[in-house]
Amino acid sequence: MQPRPASAASALLCAAAVLSLCAGVVACQPTAPVPRNVLLITVVTLRADHLGTYGYARDTSPVVDELARRGVVFENAWVQWPKTVPSMASMFSATYPQENGVVVVTGGNWVPDRLVMLPEVLRERGFRTAAVVPNAGLGQESNFPQGFESLRELWMEHDGAPRPAPLVTDAVLEELERLAAQPDRFFLWVHYIDPHDPYSPPAEYAEPFLGDELYRSRSVPFNAGDNPHGGIGENLARQHGDRDDVAWYVAQYDGEIRYLDEHLGRLLEGLERSGVAGETLVALTADHGEGLGERDYYFHHGHLP
Repeated sequence: MQPRPASAASALLCAAAVLSLCAGVVACQPTAPVPRNVLLITVVTLRADHLGTYGYARDTSPVVDELARRGVVFENAWVQWPKTVPSMASMFSATYPQENGVVVVTGGNWVPDRLVMLPEVLRERGFRTAAVVPNAGLGQESNFPQGFESLRELWMEHDGAPRPAPLVTDAVLEELERLAAQPDRFFLWVHYIDPHDPYSPPAEYAEPFLGDELYRSRSVPFNAGDNPHGGIGENLARQHGDRDDVAWYVAQYDGEIRYLDEHLGRLLEGLERSGVAGETLVALTADHGEGLGERDYYFHHGHLP
């Protein structure tokens, strides 16, 4: 069997409950308490093999690695479609794309009302349901947020642009404080857009990876537009001074993960402060992976016609 390309494979990952919970819950140990709440964290374009818990040599993910150490890590997980909305629609509805019809590469997706989505199921069982999303693809314009009684579409709160990890974390901490103050169980979903291209973390997060033992310079040609086959799309290259070194882009991608990891740490610290950490199941996964040069496919996801 041919290995699946990293861009089409699922990125990850792990489920854990903070404090004493989750490993036992996920493993169905009879002595473990059942969590009342669920915090679902999804991350766009996050590859499992660029995380320490999956053996990556760079120090990209100390917070995620600790979460994994205290929980359960899934080693084989594959997305059903290597684009955000189709992948998340499958994840939330437990249906394949050919069944749910959400197969558009980008833009124009519409999640059918006939699908039974995860928050709808949980809401029927007494959960308060809330979400924080930074990009329009998972908002009202795609009919994605079925079953959420509270949805914060962060790009609408600011300037219409996708919101990076610090602002997403600030918003989800506000939602967590609100939900934790209520007696009801809750399901809170947060979606992060880091480390999506153009891979532009603050400089200090990528610098440790520039020139390290994994840094192996390799130049590839530029392609017209966003074409990732056999070279770097010129639209991406122009945003980075027409760089053609694959290793530089990979270092920036890893810097994005390190930057995200820090703000995931802030989120988990906020959960501890909220007083409900011990009764909250935390699950972390990705919508899909990212191509970083494998099979001559550069800095994109979704090898689709």
